[in-house]
Amino acid sequence: MGAWGSGIFQNDDASDWAAEFDEADPSERADLVTEALDTAVEDAAEGELDADVAGQALAAAALVARLSPGGGAVDLEGGPSATDVPGLEVDDTVRATAAKAARAAIDESSEWHELWSEAGSLDEAISPVTEILRVLEPTS
Repeated sequence: MGAWGSGIFQNDDASDWAAEFDEADPSERADLVTEALDTAVEDAAEGELDADVAGQALAAAALVARLSPGGGAVDLEGGPSATDVPGLEVDDTVRATAAKAARAAIDESSEWHELWSEAGSLDEAISPVTEILRVLEPTS
């Protein structure tokens, strides 16, 4: 994982996903979001969540959180400049999938977790994910 910081979009995988999102036709953006989230959830269920998939899922989860009620403070710096996602209804189901993907990314079994742990920066890398989860999983 090429990373220059611990922010959600401060690594090659998330940055590349954001660039692909921006360059995509707006009608294709919802698929990019759901594909990133679903792939991470599926790979985690199989016990093989690679860092690149986790990084892309965290990027998509950050965007979903930003588009969610109370998500205005979610940091998208370095992420997509476009936030219009026609066809993506940011409802409870989408937020739950985004939260599940984000939790899978930071789980001890993921390669993302392993790489940040080995770098000695796990707490710093998890901090922005905590903000995303706060928005995606609000307490009642």
